[in-house]
Amino acid sequence: MRRALVFVLAAVATVCLVLPIQAADVPYDSFVQSETFAELPAPAAFETTAILSGPAMGSDEWDTPQDMVFDRQGNLYLLDSRNDRILIYDSGLRFVREISVLTREDGAEDMLGRPQSLYVTDDGYLYVADTNNERCLKLDGEGRILREYRRPEDESYTSEVFYPIKILVNPNDGMLYVISQNVYQGIILYTEAGEFSGYYGSPPVTVSAKLLFDRFWKSIMTKEMREGLADYVPVEYTSLDMDEEGFIYAVSSYTKSGEEQIRRLNYLGNNILPNKGNLGEKEIVYYRTEVWNSQFTDVCVAGQNILALDSRYQRLYVFDMRGNRLMTFGTQGKQKGAFLRATAVEYRDGQVYVLDALKNNLTVFRPTPYGQLILQASAYDNNGDYDEAVTYWNQVLQQNTNCEMAYAGIGEAMLKNGEYRQAVDYFRLSNSKDRESVAFGYYRATLLREHMEWAVGVLLLALIALFLLLNRKFTALLRSRFRKKKGEDVPKKERVWRWARQVMFHPLETFNELKHKRYQNIPFVAAVLVIWTVIHILVRQFTGFRFSSYDPNTFNLPLEIAVAVLPFVLVAVVNWAVCAILNGEGKFWEISTYLAFALIPYMVFSLLSLLLSQFMVLDEALFLHFVQWIGILWSLMLVFQGQRFVHNYTTGKTVGTAVLTIAGVLIVLIILLLIFTLILQLTSFISSVYMELSLRK
Repeated sequence: MRRALVFVLAAVATVCLVLPIQAADVPYDSFVQSETFAELPAPAAFETTAILSGPAMGSDEWDTPQDMVFDRQGNLYLLDSRNDRILIYDSGLRFVREISVLTREDGAEDMLGRPQSLYVTDDGYLYVADTNNERCLKLDGEGRILREYRRPEDESYTSEVFYPIKILVNPNDGMLYVISQNVYQGIILYTEAGEFSGYYGSPPVTVSAKLLFDRFWKSIMTKEMREGLADYVPVEYTSLDMDEEGFIYAVSSYTKSGEEQIRRLNYLGNNILPNKGNLGEKEIVYYRTEVWNSQFTDVCVAGQNILALDSRYQRLYVFDMRGNRLMTFGTQGKQKGAFLRATAVEYRDGQVYVLDALKNNLTVFRPTPYGQLILQASAYDNNGDYDEAVTYWNQVLQQNTNCEMAYAGIGEAMLKNGEYRQAVDYFRLSNSKDRESVAFGYYRATLLREHMEWAVGVLLLALIALFLLLNRKFTALLRSRFRKKKGEDVPKKERVWRWARQVMFHPLETFNELKHKRYQNIPFVAAVLVIWTVIHILVRQFTGFRFSSYDPNTFNLPLEIAVAVLPFVLVAVVNWAVCAILNGEGKFWEISTYLAFALIPYMVFSLLSLLLSQFMVLDEALFLHFVQWIGILWSLMLVFQGQRFVHNYTTGKTVGTAVLTIAGVLIVLIILLLIFTLILQLTSFISSVYMELSLRK
């Protein structure tokens, strides 16, 4: 009995040791975000190893710490902002001393004023963004002020205040990089001697009516009004860091589209990060018609990767040097490994340090075995060793089949080895359209070389068909054959489909004949709408991977039918109503019939673009868009001609009714949107009342 008990206890202990680390050390769900911004479950990439505070490290309590930095010896310098001091800890994170009282050149004492940023050079000098005192300071190790950097006295500096929030020193030339609130020209540059040297990494400015209005409004504001408004204007840059090669990494809390929030700046200040898209989270808030993007407040170079801190979602992201997201960890909350207001992130010896200004603590993370696999595979990828990376990417996929970067890494190896077909499949699994397009281009070229005879044959047949369609004698023969079938003796169904073929190339003749016969056919309209709905679904579901912006997994049949049919019905109803007021002769079903005929070119070219999208690459997208626009413009021309004939309008009156129809459609859509919003609010109100009553019971 005793032996059995021992065996059971040993088995339980063994199981506990091999349990996933996430269950013990990560008390929140981990995920990866796909290219479509969907959050997919994933093993934890980082685990919490320690949560430190001032007393635990040998000092007194911190109060709203804002920044920290490690020197070359591993000593930690921590900026305790609300206590106006700098705390210094050794490489073992034990308290050494503090700098709370500064000394000026004349021996007078000075104090910090809510400092926001700190930097330490290799030779032991400290640079501080002394925010409330509107200055930056250069200090020695004892807290003596060696130099002050004040508001630039230059016409290009338009802000009347100088609130530095981030500071960095280039060890190669001694240049000082400063980010200041309410400064949108870029990062402020100072020489080592303290002279203003211009701006770095200036963000591009798009001239708009709103921008001109804002500038005019600010020009007539008082100083107090401008200072009050400054709190509501987002800061362009929020933090920066430098790698060993001298490249600057800068982050923004806000950009208009969420793009280029993380930038790798060269010596000219240009962003050379390959991935310039939305690198953080993206949440669509429907009830506010807003898109909430990440707000990056700190950045740190971690070996061959980039660490970025997101203050909106209280998360940390790990990117490679191409801007591809590798991992996400952290969350908002009070539990272990979560943050309330993370303000700074640093990297040292394979561990990540995160400072929390509300918790007044320092959380230390390290990669899990799963995270180590990703970092190792990514390192091989960054060095171009794709074959070596495949081994690690396969191990990653064994633990997480949702890891898109693993499929991309394997695809890169396949592409390098000339296995283009396999590379296409893996890039599709990674949702990487750019790389899939490159692989497909090589694969297509290979197929053409191997099957040149078939390719030439198909091309010749296509050219012959095109020649016959453009040949006047051939088309005249076809028209004469159709003309023989005109008249009352021709079956109704045959006339309909003859008109459907004829309307694309001879619209005036067709619409005139339809008008003369007062033709209206409800079954034909219904058939066109059914065919168009099918084409619409086919285009949404089966457009070539490279050109599709639609996720097939989100297919909703009722919604797709509504999207295809409702615009047609809405235009027909609004046009009938407008033209009824303006003495139009057309009836509702006549209008619907002409619109159905006018829709035919768009359907034909939609099918053609669907077919072409299977064989074209992204570099040929212009031709594909050209084909699509031909169908759109062709159908619009037919709509114009059809409305002119059905209502017996002049050209000018047709243009006027078209404008009124568009305006009417917009008004109806706005009304429907308002009704939908009211229904949602009413439903939410009823649901909340019901929940409250249920809880009271």
